[in-house]
Amino acid sequence: MKQSKIDFLLAWAVVLVVLPMPLIYTFNQGLVDSAANIRTYDYGILAYVWWLVIVYLSTRPKWIERFIPLPKMYMMHGLLAIIALLFATLHEQMSFTYHAPIRLTGDFAWYLSIFGIVYAVLFMSNWLIDRIPLVMTTKNKLKFLLKHQVSVWVHRLHFVMIGLIWFHVHLIPRVTQLSNFLIIFDLYTLAAVASYVYVKLIRDTRKNSGILVENRALDVKTQMITVRLGKFAPKYQAGDIYFIKIEGFSNEAHPFSVASAPKKDNRLVSFVIQNVGDYTQNINRIPLRSKVKLEGPFGQFDKLIRGLPDDQPIILYGLGSGAAPMLSLAQQFHEKSIHVIWSARRDSRLYLDNEFKPIDVQYTSKNGRFSPEELSQVLTASEIKNGIFIIVGGSATVLRVRKMLKKIGVNNARLIDERLIM
Repeated sequence: MKQSKIDFLLAWAVVLVVLPMPLIYTFNQGLVDSAANIRTYDYGILAYVWWLVIVYLSTRPKWIERFIPLPKMYMMHGLLAIIALLFATLHEQMSFTYHAPIRLTGDFAWYLSIFGIVYAVLFMSNWLIDRIPLVMTTKNKLKFLLKHQVSVWVHRLHFVMIGLIWFHVHLIPRVTQLSNFLIIFDLYTLAAVASYVYVKLIRDTRKNSGILVENRALDVKTQMITVRLGKFAPKYQAGDIYFIKIEGFSNEAHPFSVASAPKKDNRLVSFVIQNVGDYTQNINRIPLRSKVKLEGPFGQFDKLIRGLPDDQPIILYGLGSGAAPMLSLAQQFHEKSIHVIWSARRDSRLYLDNEFKPIDVQYTSKNGRFSPEELSQVLTASEIKNGIFIIVGGSATVLRVRKMLKKIGVNNARLIDERLIM
C-alpha cells in the first residue's frame, strides 16, 4: 500500500512537471517577449499537455495500471481536467490578440472545456452527487436525458477542443517560427490522438474475447452471466474488473467486477449484473453463445491480499452489487483469515447467500445497512484493531461505511475502497 502511494505521487510529478517541460523549455528559449507574457503563454501550454494526458489515460493503459489502480487513474483523469481548466482560464483571461481566428479558436476551446467539466462534475463523477442532495435530486430527475451514450458524446467533445487549440497555436505567426517547439507540440498531439484511435478503432480485440455460456437469474433484478474466455485471453485474478461489450447488445463497453476465482482447468469468468440501468435492463434476454469482447483485466486486490500475512484479518465489505468481487476474493483466499460482510439493498433478496455459504470463510449478510452498533457486534476486537478492510460499492454508501468504521475505532489507513462510479 505504501508503494502504491509512492507510485501515485511519482505519476503526478511526471504528469504535472516532467511531461510539459520540453514544451515549456523550447517555447521560453525561442520566444522573445516579456516575462509576464511568456508566463501567460506557459499556462496555456500546461493546460494543453494535461488535456493530452487525459486522452491517453482514457485508453486505460495496462502498463500504467500495474502501478496505479484503475480508480486512481480515473481520479487523476478528473482532477487533471479541473487543473487544466484553471490554467486555461488564466491563459484566456490574461492573453490578448487582435486576430479574430486566433481569439475565436481559443475562446471556443475554453467554452467547451467549461461545459465538459460542469457536465462531468454534476452528472458523472459523483464528487458532488454524493455530498449535495440537490445535485442528486437534479440528476435523478434528468435520468431520461442523461443516458450513457449522451455522456460518451460529451466526452468526445474533448477532441473538438483539442483540435481547436491545435489550430489556435498554428495560427499564431510568432509561434509557427519556433520550429523546435512546434515539432514537439505536434508529436505530443499525434501521440495522444493516435493512441486513442489505435485502442478504440484499430487494436485487435479477438485475443481478449469470449462466448456467453451461462445467463441465469439470481433474483428478479439480478443475473449471473458466465463467459468462456478465448484461448489466448489474458489471465484474470480474483477481484479484477473487465470492461465488457456484448455483440448485438451494446456498442459501448461497461465495467463489471469478476464474481469468480480463476481456475487452472477452465477459462470461465462470471459476473453479477443487475438489470436496472439503460445498459443492463435487458441483460436477462441475451442469448447463450453471444460473442463478448472484454477489455482488461484491471485490478490490484489480488496483489494486495497476497502481500498480507496469513494471520492478518481481512474484512471484505460488499455493498449491494459490490459483493461480486468479494465472492471471487473469498473463493480465492478462503485459507486466509477472511470475513465477508454483505449489506444488500433493503428491498432485495440475499441472492448471493447460496454462493457465499459453501465457502470456508466467516460470512455475515443483511438486508439494509449495518449501524455502528451492529458492526461493533459483528466485528471482533482484533478485526477492528488490526484488520484490513476492503470496501466495494456505490460511492455515497462507501463514504458512509468508512465514516461508521472510523467511528467504532478502525484506523483510516486500513480502509481501502473501490467505488462503483465508472
